[in-house]
Amino acid sequence: MLLLHINKQWSQEKDFFHTIISKMLKNLSQTQIYLIFILLTSFAAKFIYAFYFTDYKNYIFSDMAGYWNNGLTRFNGDIYNIGLYTLFASFYSFCLAELFKILTYLNLFNNKLEIAILLQIVFGTVSVFFLYLASTHIIKNKKLCLLVTFFYAFAYPIIYLNAFIMAENLSIPMTIISLGLILTFYKDGYIMFLAGLILAAGVAARPSTGLVLFPYILYIAFAERFSTKSLRNAIIFSLGFVLVTGLVVMEISKNSRGEVKSLSGNAGSQFFIGQCKAQLVHCNPPGYHFEVGDPGLLGHPEWARMNFETTHPFHDQKYFFERGLQCIRLNPNIWLDDFICLKGIFSKTLFPSMLSARWFEPLIKISNFIILFMTLSIGFLFFLIKDKRVEIKKVLLIASIPLLIILTNYIFAEEQRYYFPAYFALYLIFFTILDHIKYYYREAMIYSVLALIAMSYIL
Repeated sequence: MLLLHINKQWSQEKDFFHTIISKMLKNLSQTQIYLIFILLTSFAAKFIYAFYFTDYKNYIFSDMAGYWNNGLTRFNGDIYNIGLYTLFASFYSFCLAELFKILTYLNLFNNKLEIAILLQIVFGTVSVFFLYLASTHIIKNKKLCLLVTFFYAFAYPIIYLNAFIMAENLSIPMTIISLGLILTFYKDGYIMFLAGLILAAGVAARPSTGLVLFPYILYIAFAERFSTKSLRNAIIFSLGFVLVTGLVVMEISKNSRGEVKSLSGNAGSQFFIGQCKAQLVHCNPPGYHFEVGDPGLLGHPEWARMNFETTHPFHDQKYFFERGLQCIRLNPNIWLDDFICLKGIFSKTLFPSMLSARWFEPLIKISNFIILFMTLSIGFLFFLIKDKRVEIKKVLLIASIPLLIILTNYIFAEEQRYYFPAYFALYLIFFTILDHIKYYYREAMIYSVLALIAMSYIL
């Protein structure tokens, strides 16, 4: 009798949940069902790839070890350790340290690596939804909105990156989420403050993306007609951004005893590496030794001009900026050299390149080809803007993201991974063009041929 009662109760509960789920699905549009499917399968793909198709436990070395060990160092209370501020932007390690505190309280500290990777996957999946949200404001065809979301959700470099403890896994999702909020709610001051906080978290994690702040602010101010309200919302967004970045800078300044008063202590050394083409830089301040190599120059030694050694620490930004400017003065063709080296963001050795990751070599080559073609397609926006087929302010906002990130790579050390934060914008641009390509078949054919010729030189 008890067994029959349990079976009857389970049958009733099953029918109840079946009814609820059926009603929920019935109220969803077909587009919403497809979007949920993309999000769920994207999460599954990232999860399976990171945990089953990579050797993620052995990926804590070099930059990954720097972020991870800095998080542990801060968690253990050694907040004045030079490693916390000299080589890497500190905010990502701050986040790891706080995560470690929560996991200790929950008695999950022994699973910290797996949980950190899982959270990265969650952030990345949430950002895919906001990419879809952003696409609906740029692309009129709803099917193409789903396609751009699908292709970005399964972009190999973004999936691959989840297996590593790297700041991009926080920075890129925050940049996308902020964009989606701005395009959708630019009239709402409260949400703009939230969007500013979110973008600030992304920039604090990866300061090299900081230039995107300016087109975001300009769009909020000029999305429609410039007014007191739109200016107020742009200021509110800026205040949210400054609040987070200001607090992070204050904490870094405290940790470094005033030696670093910015989001990162390595901007000067990155400028030096980029302008002087230093393959390896050895810093030997008293009691420490740090070594940084440019993955691209290690893969293309013909581009390198020197190895460099100094007793100045990496966070002595004034020293490294002066050395970088000296290289510029000594090389009148530096602007051309830097432009040629920009092709490294498509063809240089990717860091980290782990052959133990399943299908890494073929998939990263295919991705490089796609990303380069999409980058070259930015110029095709000229036809759409000229003929007013797109909303110019929105398109300029999206196009500014890869262009500003390329500019950052031009000024500082260029690297393929540094271009990852632009990928979502490239997908938006490319599918915006596809939305109008029927009007430009002849121009598209000519442009494609020229792009393929350029790609044969770059790759």
